[in-house]
Amino acid sequence: MDMDVVFAPRKEPLVPPRYQLMTRDQLHKAHVEAVTEAKKLLEMTPVLPEREPRGETLRHDEELDGYLEHRMVFTNISMNKDNRDREVVVREPTGVLREATWEERDRMMQVYFPSLGRRMWLPHMLTEEGLLPVLEAGRYGDILDMACLQCEPDSEDYIRVHRTVYDRIEVEGAYDSLRSTRHFGGLVWYLVQQERIVGLVKDLVEKYLWSEGEALVELYLLCHPHCSLASSTDSTPGKKLEVSIVISSYRVFTSTRMKSTKVQTLSELGKRGTAN
Repeated sequence: MDMDVVFAPRKEPLVPPRYQLMTRDQLHKAHVEAVTEAKKLLEMTPVLPEREPRGETLRHDEELDGYLEHRMVFTNISMNKDNRDREVVVREPTGVLREATWEERDRMMQVYFPSLGRRMWLPHMLTEEGLLPVLEAGRYGDILDMACLQCEPDSEDYIRVHRTVYDRIEVEGAYDSLRSTRHFGGLVWYLVQQERIVGLVKDLVEKYLWSEGEALVELYLLCHPHCSLASSTDSTPGKKLEVSIVISSYRVFTSTRMKSTKVQTLSELGKRGTAN
């Protein structure tokens, strides 16, 4: 955890700095409080499966066909209801009464129970067209912060934006852009689930982050206990080499800490796996 990154300056209104004289005990207490706050700021963002589509037709009143020119939305705004459980239905001009789609529900919740900072419509920055220039600028953290603010964690847009950013970070090798932020855990989990951790393992090796590397490989093996090397069921050369590199890296991590030997890079491990 890099405290300088966690408490990096944000674009907020200027506030006069506050200076305070402290004893050693007070300084130690302030440091402990800062670490506690930093851990809260680093809590991983939600990772959920995409929600199932909604919009089921409830009934069709043919006598109402053409009676209205626009849709009418009916929302239950009772205070004892959770927003996820509120009844929201839509009457179409054709007389069809149906459940509201997730997008319609989200807009209605923003009307009656607004979330601070959230807009009624998806910001252009998070659309497929608007995302590209922000990605090229390397503002990965800003994109993910915006997605967390504007989208529900199981929405299609939330998942799309996160996957797009994670894919770009892997291609660029820009893992440091999210390290010591609340988004790093989501990146690690995504790469583990996709079985694409070799680049991140290499990055950890080069930065001598032994414990993080061990934890990453252990998580990978925990999530994929029947990997190709262990089960010998996957004969794909590329897949076997990838898993071999991961497990070999784990052995290098362990032996390095025990014997203080020089750590080999993943490229060397890859050559060894190819030669074998």
